[in-house]
Amino acid sequence: MLNKSLASIALSTLLIACGGGGGSSNSNVTPAPTTPSTPAPAPTTPVLSMADQDVVSAFADDLSTMDLQDIIDDAVIKIELRDPENLVALTLDDDYGLTTVGLTDISYSYELTTLAMWQAVYDRLQQLDTSEYTQSQQLNFDVLSWLALEQAERTDFIYFDYQATYFLTSVPRQTQRFFSDLHPLETAQDAQNYLARLNLVSAKIGQLIANLQEAESQGIIEPQITMQFSIDFHQRILTDGIQSNPYFSRFNEQIDSISDLTNEQKAAHRQTAQDIVEQKINPAYQQLINLLNDQITRAPAQIGVGQFERGDEYYMQRLGFHTTTDMTPQQIHDLGLQEVARIQEELNEKFASLGYPQNETLEQHFNRVASDSGFVPAAEVVPTYEALIEDAESRMSDLFSRFPVAEVAVIGGEFGGFYIRAALDGSRPGAFYASNISDEPYFTMPTLAYHEAMPGHHMQIALAQETQLPDFRRNLSATGYIEGWGLYAEYLAGEYGWYENDIYGDIGRLNFEILRAARLVVDTGIHAFGWSFQEASEYFQQNVGVSIGSAQSNIARYSIYTGQATAYMIGMLKLIELRELMRDAQGAEFDIKRFHDLVLDNGAMPLSLLETNVQLAIGSD
Repeated sequence: MLNKSLASIALSTLLIACGGGGGSSNSNVTPAPTTPSTPAPAPTTPVLSMADQDVVSAFADDLSTMDLQDIIDDAVIKIELRDPENLVALTLDDDYGLTTVGLTDISYSYELTTLAMWQAVYDRLQQLDTSEYTQSQQLNFDVLSWLALEQAERTDFIYFDYQATYFLTSVPRQTQRFFSDLHPLETAQDAQNYLARLNLVSAKIGQLIANLQEAESQGIIEPQITMQFSIDFHQRILTDGIQSNPYFSRFNEQIDSISDLTNEQKAAHRQTAQDIVEQKINPAYQQLINLLNDQITRAPAQIGVGQFERGDEYYMQRLGFHTTTDMTPQQIHDLGLQEVARIQEELNEKFASLGYPQNETLEQHFNRVASDSGFVPAAEVVPTYEALIEDAESRMSDLFSRFPVAEVAVIGGEFGGFYIRAALDGSRPGAFYASNISDEPYFTMPTLAYHEAMPGHHMQIALAQETQLPDFRRNLSATGYIEGWGLYAEYLAGEYGWYENDIYGDIGRLNFEILRAARLVVDTGIHAFGWSFQEASEYFQQNVGVSIGSAQSNIARYSIYTGQATAYMIGMLKLIELRELMRDAQGAEFDIKRFHDLVLDNGAMPLSLLETNVQLAIGSD
């Protein structure tokens, strides 16, 4: 995403983290001048209460007689019912029999119980006899085993996630997005449900405050640099006014279109929503801000999870989850350095062909490209992206055999560069959010459109949603696969001549590619090798060719979204490797459409399982 944008990813996530820059709208980041005391003590492994142990024991007892299909149809759904916001956003609430109108409980005790349930699922799966499974059943088993184990392994590191950041991964940002974009608002019942859930936001912020206090007692506090971003961002809830409040603005605008409400009911609902925001939600945010202002005096000045006890173990767990590989930090770091050097060579060739001075910095070259390719006026950003997507779709018949039914909409706003998946019932299209508050350089726009929409995230995710796979696979987020596919889509456009008459657009593609390569270096540098904020920012600026403000914005993102940034390049390189493996094995019989079907027809999965699938397909020929 662009340097004004944010992103998020989670289990069955709706928000897909994407393309380019960092997570702050600040143009410059100044590290805090003080050096507070280091939070004590080392985090401990949490223990379930007796009541929660009873819940897990009953769940495990039910599991003890289940076969694979029962686990998918019963146990997994019971776990997913514990996240009502996700089910409502995906429009699975009726299908799954969600009976309450509430928000997702984020207390540590509740989350620990959920993780223990995933452990019980994993344990039961390991007891099953898989010898007679079909290939389809075996893949269901393998994907579910990976998912259950990855979730269970989070138990030891539950305190390490920074839950109140400015970034889209945070509880406030995800909750805001649920109300501002995802909650249904088409009927009178939808409006009543919206208000009922809105009335629970202050309690959820209260849970967040309790979590932050408990995490601090375990020695974990978000670093000062990004915590100041967080304070500033949350303060906007209080200062921007009710008409701009994410909990109110959409409801205020959309309620007039609900036909089964009278004018009197609309007015009453609007007033109720405003009262809840002003009398309950805003005070809760003020309490959150007060706590963060207190914690920042004790927060570490250094970034990176490696500074915490067991932080190195947490980082390895996060790398494993996001890359879906067992690569070490050193291997990822070295791969990044290698890829940065490769892409810089390609860029230098293109700059030379344009006659740019050889003694200029990478940033100066990209500034020339931005100027030479032109800027798209803010009012034309959304139509330009729509035209780019339409053009991409017209080119894709040579590469793909099927296309999603779901549409993709381009939505302009303050932040951009991320994708939200469509509702499963078709009531909401997939959405590519694009920043359109200022003029945008054209040279990066084609690549961002290909990554977020077609043939990138929308293509892959909507096709997965439209398969006959079990729901947990239709909605699975395996970051290495999903972000790897997004970057592969960019690469594919370059390979197949989509930039043939647009050298600036091709440089934009390489601009994004070197960004993803540099992420391998700085993410591991920050979290495994103790790089300072300044050290990481300087490397990023020099090797990606962005301003210092943009570099700092990116580093802020990577410092709080641990390990996620490594998924893009690792995933893309694996996809290319597997494609060439299949091409070498099949020779003249190789069909790129068949390869893409093989990758896309089974939804997201760990890269190791994707490799097994490709090898099985090669062996069956």
